[in-house]
Order: sequence, then structure tokens, then C-alpha cells
Amino acid sequence: MCVLLALAFRKIDAGILALQKISRARKERRNPYFDRAERWAPRLRFGPVSTRTGDRLDETRFRRLSGDLASRPLEAIVIATTDDRGRPHPALLSYGEVLAVTPALLRFALAATSTTARNLAARGAVTLCLIGPEGAAYVKAAARVLPAEPSLAEKGLVAFEARVEDVLVDAPAAGETARLTSGITFVAADPMGQAREWAARLDGLRRA
Repeated sequence: MCVLLALAFRKIDAGILALQKISRARKERRNPYFDRAERWAPRLRFGPVSTRTGDRLDETRFRRLSGDLASRPLEAIVIATTDDRGRPHPALLSYGEVLAVTPALLRFALAATSTTARNLAARGAVTLCLIGPEGAAYVKAAARVLPAEPSLAEKGLVAFEARVEDVLVDAPAAGETARLTSGITFVAADPMGQAREWAARLDGLRRA
């Protein structure tokens, strides 16, 4: 019995030594870039780039989203939702498809069959990126689908209402030499017809 126990302990010791050798060998084969990253990691310091301004739009951005198409006629808004794999899904909307009802409440019209509409109906999380010469604002909100509004529904659109939860502003800091010069702009083949279409959508959002 003692002999068997001694043999068993020897095998265990041998196994432990083998595992230690494998571990050392793996460490020796490590990519030197990983070691360099580990050495530098404690020195890295991360801080906010954007400034949180609250849970509502400021007066300037509220006016911009209140249906005044003349101030931003051909600029796009980046909107991001979350897909079914947890990844951000970006899309573009015009200022004729987004309406600020109050500084804390937004509505937007989306194609009913779009991925953005599907993501919002399933998860509700949305971020709007308002970009312009004055900087960028990231509006994070929780959205819900609204009852069908006839004038929007007949055009294949669905209305959502979003409660603003966070507004982050990324504006040029003192001493920065690189600045935004414009938002995302586009052209319309029929500007007058497009303006009428957007005005109709905004009216539909007001009634929704």
C-alpha cells in the first residue's frame, strides 16, 4: 500500500512539474507587444471627452428640432439603435423627420420596415448625434412606438416618442485648433417638393 501511494505522489509531482514547464514556455512565447502594453497600462488615464449637460435639450438645439426647417434644411442627423446582437446600428434622418415636442421629449418618423424601427420597437435605446459648427451633441433617449397616425401610416412610416435621458456635448476646448465646419449635408433632387414632404411628416408627428 505504501509503495502504491508513493508511486501515486510521484506521478502527481511529475504532472505539476510538467504544467509548470508549459506555463513558463507559454510566457516565453508571449508577444512582446503584450508585455509592453502591460508595462504602459498603469500609466494610462481615461477621462470624459464630452460634457454631460443634463436630461434635456438646451434652448438652441430645442429650437433646431422644433420643426424650423429653414435653419437646417439639408443636414442629416445620425441616429444609432441597438441590434439583436447588441451592436450599434447607425442610420441617417433629416430634420424633417425628427421633432422636439419639449426639451425632454422627441418624436421621429421612421420607415415601418426599417431595421432602425425594428430595433427601437424591440429595445427602445436610441442615440441622436447632432453635429454642426458649434460642436456635437449626443442625445441618449428611451423610445416607444406611438399609435398609428393616418398621414404617416399611408406613407409607410411609424412614429416613435423618445424621453431624453442624457445629453452629452462635445465642443471645442480652449486652445484646440481643429474644429467642425458643418454638419452632414446632402442635396435633394426637388428641394421644394422635399420641403413639403418634410413639413407633412412634422405635422403628422405633432398629431401622433
